Amino acid sequence: MTRSEKRIRAKARRLRREKKKRIAMAMAAIIVTLIIILVCIKFTATETVAENTSRFSKKYYKSYMIEAGDTLWTIAESECGPRWKNKWDYIDEVMRINGLHSEKIRAGKYLSLPYYT
Repeated sequence: MTRSEKRIRAKARRLRREKKKRIAMAMAAIIVTLIIILVCIKFTATETVAENTSRFSKKYYKSYMIEAGDTLWTIAESECGPRWKNKWDYIDEVMRINGLHSEKIRAGKYLSLPYYT
């Protein structure tokens, strides 16, 4: 092997090592960025929950008579307040409170509905 071939191979090895280092640094930067983003999201979510909890501190229940044509979804549309993220969360809580295992409800029966003040 000639001297110039050795130099070329040495340069190629050096370039591969440098490329690996750049890739490792880029991956480390991406991981650190993701960790920072996740921490920010965690603290933001915690503050939002704390704000909602302080605004809606007391939970109450009211009795609701199911009328013909009512569904849990239509009840959630009329009764769901800002405490719940979406209507599905409200429906889940109504089902849990009333011991419902399916979304089928019957007219004439009563449901306990939660609300906050």
